[in-house]
Amino acid sequence: MHATRAKVWAPHGTYLRLPSWDDHGKWTVYMMLDPRTGETLTHVAAKWNQNEFITLLEKVAGRYPDVPVRLVLDNGIIHYTKAVRAWLQQHENIQITPLPIYCSELNPVESVWRQLRRSVTDNHTFKTMTALWDAINTWLAGCKSCPLSVLRYARINPSQPQIHLQLKPAVATAPNGARLYPL
Repeated sequence: MHATRAKVWAPHGTYLRLPSWDDHGKWTVYMMLDPRTGETLTHVAAKWNQNEFITLLEKVAGRYPDVPVRLVLDNGIIHYTKAVRAWLQQHENIQITPLPIYCSELNPVESVWRQLRRSVTDNHTFKTMTALWDAINTWLAGCKSCPLSVLRYARINPSQPQIHLQLKPAVATAPNGARLYPL
């Protein structure tokens, strides 16, 4: 996460430069959100891969050992590898439901990430990767201490029952066998 420009006033025709550090290190933050309570479960890793995702799944399994869990995930390739599928077969209480392609707005965690960017990186600069991580870690600690704010970021109202969407196929077949496509 580098500094980003967002809603900044500058003289017309000038380019606002945001300094960045030289060591372009990278961290990946994985997050699961419990939509009933607003509690988050995070895992920080140096890479975005199936092994780190399975580590996050282990944390989920440890927190909810005997409870059925349905994870709603985007279509990231690491979510559906053979190793992940094998892990899920051993943990029958955890199931994955994929979101439709290009529908990240249906994933409440995306709204939480958007709020993180607004709070931490938009119009802020950091001299080192460690300073950036400290700011992100402070923000995530605030999420853990105030789960209702996370639900607000995710646009979930805890006083209302959850709405479950039934997704229908994009292509239907007419009685005469012709394929119908939505407009």
